[in-house]
Amino acid sequence: MNKETAAIPDDIRRGIADLGDWFQNLDLHGIATAPGHFLGDYPRCKWNRFSSAIPADLRGWTVLDIGCNAGFYAMEMKKRGAAASWASTATGDTWRRPASRRTC
Repeated sequence: MNKETAAIPDDIRRGIADLGDWFQNLDLHGIATAPGHFLGDYPRCKWNRFSSAIPADLRGWTVLDIGCNAGFYAMEMKKRGAAASWASTATGDTWRRPASRRTC
């Protein structure tokens, strides 16, 4: 592991902290965005209840996640192979964040 690779987790932690409190607990390369969420591992705990209803293979699909918050479900669709996973939200201060800093 070189210096640049070793710095990535620190950069991720700083980015998470810079954005303030997170509602969705995302796993960003092994770093949780909201490890102390009052609902536990939210929204993964919710996703686990209905994920079997979503096709396991989404290759070639385009997915639209409206009201995505931090984009948990959009990222899950990409993990299942969606060709494109578009996510949009307009809650809180999301639109005031620089586009390069948005997670969805």
